Amino acid sequence: MPNKEGSTTVSEKDVRPSVCLRMIRHAESRNNQVYRNARYIYRGGTPDFDEDGWWRYVEGHRSADPTLSDAGNEQASCLARYLGPHLQHQASRPVHVIVSPMRRTLETIRPTVEFLIQHAHHPVRVTVNAFYYESDGCHTQDQPEEGMNQREITELLRERLRTDDERKRCHIEFVGFPDPQRGWYCRADGAETRQLAERRAAKFYLWLCHTLDDELSHHERTDDIFDAGVQIDGEEREVEFDYFEPRLRRRRTYLLVGHCDFMSLVLKRVMAGYGYAMEYEGAPHRSAMVHFK
Repeated sequence: MPNKEGSTTVSEKDVRPSVCLRMIRHAESRNNQVYRNARYIYRGGTPDFDEDGWWRYVEGHRSADPTLSDAGNEQASCLARYLGPHLQHQASRPVHVIVSPMRRTLETIRPTVEFLIQHAHHPVRVTVNAFYYESDGCHTQDQPEEGMNQREITELLRERLRTDDERKRCHIEFVGFPDPQRGWYCRADGAETRQLAERRAAKFYLWLCHTLDDELSHHERTDDIFDAGVQIDGEEREVEFDYFEPRLRRRRTYLLVGHCDFMSLVLKRVMAGYGYAMEYEGAPHRSAMVHFK
């Protein structure tokens, strides 16, 4: 019901909880740099393109699980400078991060996690999901490599957290790891096929739906739930598109930090009614995620 000031008082039956879901592609990796160099050296995109030379260069320089390039590290820092204050002021606690187990995604989101913990004193819940890696998997010339294990990932994410209290605010959990002592790709027998990537995208999408459904079922509090349909006193003075000012009610927020191609496969399931949810050999597909640098 409206009050004297024209705002609305929230009652339990009025609450319509929602979750803000942000999908973030990793910053530039050293493999991205390798592909860019190969395109330049072997005249990619021109009539003189040397495809054999391009493949030899790529296979000789790429890494199965690369770190970020120098440009990628700067991009990760820029992300933290923007996303950190936004999440500090407008996201409820804790911020939830769902991240691929590949090194470049972990290094991309680490500065943001560090900002929230060290400067905003904001707890962060990180879920490292072993179903969320890039299409094709972790391999060198089709020979599988295990990737990092849970201990190595934990050390990487907490490497720059200085105190026990800071490390405790970075809560890390693991999903889909076949063996806690071994790397996330330890049971693969080579590079992942497109068909297996499709199946994995479906599995990850179902897991994500269950995770968000569970989050939405817990709405005992109304001070940390964004509800577009109900306004409380003071919210009429807030600027909707100001992403840095503090909010009276902070929105529950999930960050999905992953890879362009695999996120495209997941998004095809989210938007299956607007295109093909599956890809088939020899058949064009209309749905794809386009990203800009």
